[in-house]
Amino acid sequence: MRRQAAGRSLHGAGGPGGPGAGAVMDDLPDLVPDLELLTAREVAALIKTNARTVYRLMKAGEMQAVRFGRLVRVAKPDLERFICEHRKEMR
Repeated sequence: MRRQAAGRSLHGAGGPGGPGAGAVMDDLPDLVPDLELLTAREVAALIKTNARTVYRLMKAGEMQAVRFGRLVRVAKPDLERFICEHRKEMR
């Protein structure tokens, strides 16, 4: 369990809705609210493979991923970049 320092709030000054509560969110780029994040299963369905393969690609560093604790997501632009980088010309 995480301990809180004496007299300090985890939510900034004034509690969860007080002043400074949105300071972190205000610093994020404008594209973040519109950014679509996909699960490994969703990525697997889109590229016609299984989630295990997607996790292997992430672990190998071939596919960019975002981690939130135990959750792993792939940003749609990163998936599009991955597809473009791995496109091969068929003869």
